[in-house]
Amino acid sequence: MKNLKALSFFSGAMGLDLGLKKAGIDIILACESEKFIRETIKLNNPTLKVLEDINLYSAQDIKKEAGLKKNEKIDLIVGGPPCQAFSTAGKRLSINENRGVVFIKYLELIKDLNPTYFVIENVRGLLSVPLKHVPHNNRKSKLKTIEEKGGTLQYILNYLKKCGYKVSFNLYNSANFGTPQIRERIVIMGNKKDKLPYLSPTHSEHGEFGLKKWNTFKSAVKGLHNIKHDHVKFPDNRIKYYKKLKEGQNWKNLSKALQKEALGNSYYAGGGKTGFLRRLGWNKPSPTLVTDPTMPATDLAHPEMNRP
Repeated sequence: MKNLKALSFFSGAMGLDLGLKKAGIDIILACESEKFIRETIKLNNPTLKVLEDINLYSAQDIKKEAGLKKNEKIDLIVGGPPCQAFSTAGKRLSINENRGVVFIKYLELIKDLNPTYFVIENVRGLLSVPLKHVPHNNRKSKLKTIEEKGGTLQYILNYLKKCGYKVSFNLYNSANFGTPQIRERIVIMGNKKDKLPYLSPTHSEHGEFGLKKWNTFKSAVKGLHNIKHDHVKFPDNRIKYYKKLKEGQNWKNLSKALQKEALGNSYYAGGGKTGFLRRLGWNKPSPTLVTDPTMPATDLAHPEMNRP
């Protein structure tokens, strides 16, 4: 049986693609808008065709760049469109926000390229984000359908179904599949014959259901003491709080006075404020890793050292 061929969009560090390669799937094209990320992809994959901004290409352009014939069938398209518009770590907006528009472009490419299978990966916030965001102070007593929570996900599912796909989706935690990180992501999959089955976990937090226990941060980094490494730094005014926190602790373990001092006005804001002043714990998975571990609302420190 020949290997399946896949096109990768919003490729980033190509983590999703590495998984596909391990499953015997050939990645024949990548697409990434960020210049330095593209250069990294090319360095690691010298023979791979790497495209730039997805908005610059039509479906036929992409087939040509991938070396596919005009009527040649595409096995698989995969991608995780930028998630800032939907992320719970930022301002949740909607699919109509600028960074959400590329999601629509991706859906259009699925329709036009007509692959046998597709995969869409995105953040948990996609479950609740509306199709159109209305600021709280502009809301009326009753929201329109496109303004209701979950409107974006419903739009995506309906669009794909109209393209003839049988669609399945679920929320998955990467820790349940052996990754030493608690990272929840929506995975939407489809093909035109049958609904694809849900993924079966291989791990559970305490080894329930006869599964393996979650992998911990300690198990992931054990034995890496002598590798060459570098790191960014926290602002000096934050170090004094980290000096008082032990591994696995966060701002809630500070005295009440220091909590107010450290968080400032954010202390009085709503929400759980779960991302402030956190230390990794050795014996549990890492929290979700973010782009910048020094940002005040998502900072994440080494279990023992006063650095990210």
